[in-house]
Amino acid sequence: MKWGGPGTEVGQFNSPTGIAVDSAANVYAADSRNYRIQKFDSNGNFLAKWGTRGAGEGLFDLPSGIDVDSA
Repeated sequence: MKWGGPGTEVGQFNSPTGIAVDSAANVYAADSRNYRIQKFDSNGNFLAKWGTRGAGEGLFDLPSGIDVDSA
């Protein structure tokens, strides 16, 4: 994967704590201390990110695991 070092930019992490792979080989990573989820393709290219710190829909407080389903 082409992930960067510690930090807050895309492809960078601050205490990654969980990872999942979907049926299309996309990789999802729980970026705990950046309070977000990041998505990459199977070549390590950044695709998307979502979440920010907080409690409520679309918000995270130290996400520590992740799972994907067929949808």
